Amino acid sequence: MSPKIRILYVEDHADTLHTISYALARQGFEVLNATSVASGITVGIAEEFDILVADIILPDGDGWDVLKTLRETKSFPAIALTGHSQGRAEILAHGFDLCVLKPFHISTLVAAVMDLFRASESQH
Repeated sequence: MSPKIRILYVEDHADTLHTISYALARQGFEVLNATSVASGITVGIAEEFDILVADIILPDGDGWDVLKTLRETKSFPAIALTGHSQGRAEILAHGFDLCVLKPFHISTLVAAVMDLFRASESQH
């Protein structure tokens, strides 16, 4: 997989963060981790990344807060992760490009990341 795709991954559940980050790294992605809205914004401002993958429910707000703040200065595709299927339309209406429902297989997330990356590259 080239070039190396950098993912900003925001997830507050430690085991999930570790498992998904590890699985994405094994697939060849570079993963920048954040565990809250505040840290997601801090990392997202300080670092370049290609795609945001964010849990919706976070301890200090939600994934929309990260998305909204970072999109004030950067353009990037974004994937929401949620366990609530009824909120999918609302998630997409708030600016996420895709919504992946928990639980999911890592191949589903990898395919979503690759699809969004290719689409964003073709627009540039």
